[in-house]
Amino acid sequence: MRNSRCTFCLCKSKRLVALASCCARAIAAAVVVLAAWPAYAGCGSFGNPPGHSAPVCNNWRCTADGWVAWPVAAATRCNNGLGYCDGGLIIPGQIEPELYGQCISGIAYTPSFHLQSIIYMPPGAQSSVLYSSGSSEGNSVTIQTQSGTQTTISMSVFGIGASTQYSEGVINGNTFSMTKMDSYGRGESVGTGFDHPDRGNDVFDVWANVQQTHYLSTSNGWERIDWSTVGGAAPNVYSYTAYELQGLRSPNCNIPGSCQYFGTLAASDKAGILSMDAPLNTTSLDPRRYQRVAMQEPTQTMTGPDYQGAPINSYVYTETYNTSYDAFNGSYVNSSYTILANVSVGETKSGFGTNVTWVNNYSETRHNVTGSQKVATLTLRTPTVGCYMEVAIYIDAVFGTYLVVPANSVGCT
Repeated sequence: MRNSRCTFCLCKSKRLVALASCCARAIAAAVVVLAAWPAYAGCGSFGNPPGHSAPVCNNWRCTADGWVAWPVAAATRCNNGLGYCDGGLIIPGQIEPELYGQCISGIAYTPSFHLQSIIYMPPGAQSSVLYSSGSSEGNSVTIQTQSGTQTTISMSVFGIGASTQYSEGVINGNTFSMTKMDSYGRGESVGTGFDHPDRGNDVFDVWANVQQTHYLSTSNGWERIDWSTVGGAAPNVYSYTAYELQGLRSPNCNIPGSCQYFGTLAASDKAGILSMDAPLNTTSLDPRRYQRVAMQEPTQTMTGPDYQGAPINSYVYTETYNTSYDAFNGSYVNSSYTILANVSVGETKSGFGTNVTWVNNYSETRHNVTGSQKVATLTLRTPTVGCYMEVAIYIDAVFGTYLVVPANSVGCT
């Protein structure tokens, strides 16, 4: 292209015949150059974008119509640092977006509660449960808000302080999970003196200082929630019995902050928490959620000593699961995150011009389906002479905790 005769040939078509050989080579070279820059057709010299910046949440893109502001991917941080991009609206085949990308600012909410777990009291006057190393006790939730029907709102963890008890994360981009750490043992012991379980003593672990920042695009409906804690502190999880939530007993105020937080719970909050305990509410057990530990042995037994002063027997069950174990025993790990239970966490006035009702949709907490994982240790023990009890043992898949249901009993308190 530096040959002046060839350049003249390309510019002056009348001399094309006289310079046919040279021009043929020049035209071929020009075709190669044009083929190497197909995206810049109609976009000015060498495809340089406009001298000014594209609008926030958009980049310049060359189309057949020239340079067009094109939305960046949804959930990209705004380049002005003020929120997330909503992704605009792009219709396949169109050379311009239907909607340009917009930067969405978040609105922070402090939900009245987040139910972390339920510890079911087992039968047996000296029985206990312990969730320690390997236990997945905790929860996994997706969220639905009144602003839409989506149950797959994207989520992230942003600003939760370090904890020695719990770890959190996001699974598949839309499921928030918070489970106990291996180094933290979570246990409860029966203290009623009776062998039959008293559901009023079931314990509810409630995450008190959760904060959620809600992002909602009124342009294209894109929605996102960031999980954090108030002030970036470590999670504060308080424990209350069913009796306390029902107002039949006063809460234990020995733990700093527990009674103050309990006083902020409305009657509807307490009802929502209690609704998650099926045996407490004498509702039927959903087999997807409450999974039998051993279908091959539908019932296990607990017996007391034969006479006063005789040794007291302890019946210890440690649940370990993997794919083959589940297939044999009838329990299973739901890897598709099917919703197993849900609870509303109250209604708040939103800055988006509507009330937002948070609905936490709880799914399978256990996720390891290939290796073995110890879920918990259950110890059934009674000092009652002559007590004989048959029980069915379940795992609550929502929280990874044991539920033991008496079937038949003789001589037990």
